[in-house]
Amino acid sequence: MEQTFVKVLLLGEDAKGSSYLKWQLENRGCHCWFAHSMSKAAAVYQEHKFDLILSTTPLAKFDSLLALLGTNACKIYHCQPEEDSCWWLPLAIDGQKFANGPGMRPSEFLEMLDKMLAQRRAKSIEMLQRQLPPVIQPDLRAFKAAS
Repeated sequence: MEQTFVKVLLLGEDAKGSSYLKWQLENRGCHCWFAHSMSKAAAVYQEHKFDLILSTTPLAKFDSLLALLGTNACKIYHCQPEEDSCWWLPLAIDGQKFANGPGMRPSEFLEMLDKMLAQRRAKSIEMLQRQLPPVIQPDLRAFKAAS
């Protein structure tokens, strides 16, 4: 059966800088991996098929890796800090690269993530229901004849 959790790769300078983001993701049912270098990110990428890749570090550090990751059917976003908040800018959605795509505020980003998780759960429930044996309907004719 397909897994119900979303696999997320976090790219950043250090794990502490992404700890709040990781906490938000894991509280929503995501499984997270962290990479601070291109070699670490490439190694983790070889082991897992990620649904979501989030970068909190300048992208120049991961440019060659993002070219590889962009071929995957996943969503890739970069966090662009701005004053008291940030914008989540799409880099690739399902293998389609975005240039200057519309950004999302943190609340919009979490809403998108919640929708992604709900779709994954619904798909998993549907697959599970297909695997269950059909419900056995009792033959009520004998019951009706006895009454």
